[in-house]
Amino acid sequence: MTPADRIVLLKAAIPALSADQMTTLQALTPERWAGVRTEAARVLDTVERTELKDTQVPLVRTTWPGGWRAT
Repeated sequence: MTPADRIVLLKAAIPALSADQMTTLQALTPERWAGVRTEAARVLDTVERTELKDTQVPLVRTTWPGGWRAT
């Protein structure tokens, strides 16, 4: 992937990135991206395996990193 392609994809996937965050992600090597992907898959698996009861939704919405909101 070219650096220009990476910028386009990052902006499309995560439009709210700051300039510093974009710079950090652009500088990652392919090997480091593999580590990021592995960790993201692990976190997603953990989240998907966790039962979320209806009574817990308001608490999760207020404490979830990044201020998650349902769409």
